Amino acid sequence: MIFQQTSNPETIEPFFSIPKKENPSYGTEMPQDFPYDPGATSTIFELGYMPSKSSLLPFILMGVVVFGVFFYMIKSKISFRTVTQNLAVLAILFVFLGPLMVPSFLPFKTVIGIAKVLGVFLVIYSFIDAYIKRHLIILGARSFLPISLYLLTILFSVFTMTNENFFVADLSLIIGGLLFYYIGYVFLDTDQIRRLAIRSLAILALFPALLVLTVYLFKDRGIDVISGIYPQYENLVFTFDLARGRILSIIDLEFFVPCVLYVLTTNSKRLLWIVEFILISSAVFLTNYRYRFLSYIAGFASYLWLIKTKSKKIIVLILLATLTGTFSLYIFTSLMFGQVNIIDRFLLKSYSDDVDSLQRRVVMMGQAWELFRQHPIIGVGTGNYKDNVQIVYESFGGRFYEPFYKILQNVYAYPHNWFLLVLAENGIIGFLAVLYLLYVFAKTDIYLYKKLKGDSHSVFLAYCVTTWLYIFANQFTPLHNSQSMVIFFWVFRGIVDRIYQQHKEKSDAR
Repeated sequence: MIFQQTSNPETIEPFFSIPKKENPSYGTEMPQDFPYDPGATSTIFELGYMPSKSSLLPFILMGVVVFGVFFYMIKSKISFRTVTQNLAVLAILFVFLGPLMVPSFLPFKTVIGIAKVLGVFLVIYSFIDAYIKRHLIILGARSFLPISLYLLTILFSVFTMTNENFFVADLSLIIGGLLFYYIGYVFLDTDQIRRLAIRSLAILALFPALLVLTVYLFKDRGIDVISGIYPQYENLVFTFDLARGRILSIIDLEFFVPCVLYVLTTNSKRLLWIVEFILISSAVFLTNYRYRFLSYIAGFASYLWLIKTKSKKIIVLILLATLTGTFSLYIFTSLMFGQVNIIDRFLLKSYSDDVDSLQRRVVMMGQAWELFRQHPIIGVGTGNYKDNVQIVYESFGGRFYEPFYKILQNVYAYPHNWFLLVLAENGIIGFLAVLYLLYVFAKTDIYLYKKLKGDSHSVFLAYCVTTWLYIFANQFTPLHNSQSMVIFFWVFRGIVDRIYQQHKEKSDAR
């Protein structure tokens, strides 16, 4: 299969008569500057992008996380079940650190690779335990049937795909997410463990936030700090983003604002958490990414609107005042130093970075719709959108190759809309499966929102809001190809399904 080089980027030529290539043309024409390491020997551990050398700092960060979790274990009643639960929390926290490379003689050389190894170990243990007890708990999951149908429609791609490498890569991302759905459902089954996960994620959110603030305040020296953690390519990425008035965040930290708000609204030491809220909010604003800003505002508003606490009005007023002050300071600073701010991004002041960007996305969405019209039943195959359309970036006056977009898995090779992507790659059958899955999610969440009370309600809400933020943002940015965010989406859905199952069991026992 080859990309058709035509003068009209919206034209999609037939491809069945053209001999199939091992690799797509856009992949072979771009310089292969950045070494790739999948992080482990199996496609389950596919990471998408990787630093080229290791650093001791990830070991230090991992050590801090391990110490915190095991300190918590020592304080609590230790049992083998407690150990596996805390290992599950540890795996989730490692995912948050992303593709940090660590010195290792093992085939998995990244923090996220180690997280997946822990995940596989936990799944194997749970299957052995299920065999002994003659009971596989996952079969009772609220979303087991819709997830099975969703996975089945993805596997239909073997009949239509034009590039098996792209199919395997995207399937690996999905399998990695479903692995953690299983972990979230099976192992995070007590409120105590769920609260530990939320609080730990809220604290860890300071890590990417402080990196963004460091780059903003110290520029080159800040980039050097990042380069010590994410060697070689991150230096280039941060420099490239800074030239466009943006700062790259190593993880989509805005999605974890509900976790911070949960701790802030339920902890007596609110002043400390308000300071963290200000730091994280400032970091999100300083990135100057529109989808980050929209996701942040949506998460902030949704959580505060939906929480049920006695002091809700006071908390909302305090946080609104804090948010207003932080945003005003951000705008004032940007104007004073003549820097790009998020208002400029929404007003499309930069033709090349803003207007062209939106036009490209319209073209790509049109290509996705055209592919669906040509293959309406089961689509062109998971991961194969980019193998059936022309990459259109050059058509808008830019270079065909830009390092930033190559490193992020050629972001312009996706239509920036998850629903249109599903229609193009999996057809109407896959789209209906996704709608059914989201229907079950919504029905579960509405039930729990009405039934749960107190802290259990707040815990549920933090996980629930984050998953819907992921779906919301996926309508205008390709989060589905970020392994970390795919994992967090699925592990949170697993936790929500477990909350539902436990609540139903308690209700039936009464």
